[in-house]
Amino acid sequence: FVWLLACLLLLPLAAAPQKGKSKIPDYSLTARKDVPVDVTWKVDDIYANDDAWNKDREKIKGMIKKLEGTLKDWTASPKKMLAFLKLRDSIYMLLTKLNHYPALQGDMDLGDSKFQKMKGRMAEINVSLSSMLSGLSTDILKMGKAKFESYLKSEPGLKPYAFGIYDSLRSKDHVLPAGEAKVYSLSGLFSGGFSR
Repeated sequence: FVWLLACLLLLPLAAAPQKGKSKIPDYSLTARKDVPVDVTWKVDDIYANDDAWNKDREKIKGMIKKLEGTLKDWTASPKKMLAFLKLRDSIYMLLTKLNHYPALQGDMDLGDSKFQKMKGRMAEINVSLSSMLSGLSTDILKMGKAKFESYLKSEPGLKPYAFGIYDSLRSKDHVLPAGEAKVYSLSGLFSGGFSR
């Protein structure tokens, strides 16, 4: 709320031409194709084209399938735990890139249904991944603090993940059972509907 209020108060200052400076052009009623490229987002830094985006979208499906194959025993050893967490991180990094490409372009032209469809495809992947990983906290609780600390001693690569693991252990009274966590994660496709 404070941020919004500050923006509303500063808007007249930002919109008013300053001495010696030209007024910022308003392209709000200009068709996207007619807006000069130098005042648009450079989404081709994310992906050069839709084909490159689709290629990574297929790639992430394979990565998620691989992650799913390691999900059953990811806490069985320090080595397996580290490999699982690293793969999960690489999926999240690629997922962020995949999500931003259609989101930014969809925001530039709300009338272009192509980007709404692309965002929908990503929402399906996001919810599927979220559902698949919904039981991680339960797995961490089963493993316990003492076992994780022994893993931490034998595998220094787990150190960057320690805060998140300890946070899950600390929040044990607030962790949903695996089945309920999965049901909750599946609500992701429609839970943001009101805000959209």
